[in-house]
Amino acid sequence: MTRCQGVVVVDDHILLIQHREHVGGRSFWLLPGGGQEADESEETCVVREMKEETGLDVKVERLLMTVPRHPEGQHRERKTYLCTILAGVAQPGYDPEPEARARYRIAAVGWYDLSSEQDWGADILADTRTYTELKRIQALLGYSQADENPQDPSPAAKAALQMPGVGVATIIHRGNQVLLLRRKNVHGAGSWSTPGGHLEFQEAPEVCAIRETKEETGLDIQEPKFVAITHDVFQAENKHYITIWMMADYQGGEAIVNAPYESDAIGWFDWDHLPQPLFLPLHHLLDGMSYPPGVQVR
Repeated sequence: MTRCQGVVVVDDHILLIQHREHVGGRSFWLLPGGGQEADESEETCVVREMKEETGLDVKVERLLMTVPRHPEGQHRERKTYLCTILAGVAQPGYDPEPEARARYRIAAVGWYDLSSEQDWGADILADTRTYTELKRIQALLGYSQADENPQDPSPAAKAALQMPGVGVATIIHRGNQVLLLRRKNVHGAGSWSTPGGHLEFQEAPEVCAIRETKEETGLDIQEPKFVAITHDVFQAENKHYITIWMMADYQGGEAIVNAPYESDAIGWFDWDHLPQPLFLPLHHLLDGMSYPPGVQVR
């Protein structure tokens, strides 16, 4: 059968689950997922498995990668889907299949930094399957280029992961107002920001702006235009980003909190009465700390 598994990334961290065998106590980390049932779509399988194993309600965004069946593997192939959290808090779940429950239990969940292998731990670095999958996911999501030998966590590979991240933020105008969200469970939590997120591998900034706006607010925008770039170092979180700023006009529809795990409030605000505190990149942009400097966005 096909194993369908889900990738959830929050604040650069990917969710894994730890299986622990009843006999011997051996443990290993995997992406949440399981075998596709009869008459079940791959997307439905991912949603079901994520709920069973982590307690999270997710929305499947797109197919990320396919791995052919291993000659000694139980599953015909592994299909990995990128997901967005809709609700819930990640916690150890269960495997409903009796044979699986007889062999192991889900002992823990963990969030692992895709931007730094140094936090992965010896268990993952020594696990060929999980380490290789994480390296491929890194490359597909733009955290690093794939290594020639993804099974070798070399010092050079680790150094490459310390490069800045690239984000895309979109200013959406409605008259004299701008659309802002209050961030949650991510760096800059509690601050107000425009819609935005990570630029994915081989994705154009315009496409990223349209995608992130839809994912976070439910709104469709058209033809976002480049405005500026800001250089943003989050000292407390030890994060470094280059933010590409885009601008678009409001086209209609109701703005909603469409990704409740990442934001908890949304609203249209007059430029002269913006909520505080502002997200660091937005603060830099409005203070003229951009390339080119002093861009007018109001």
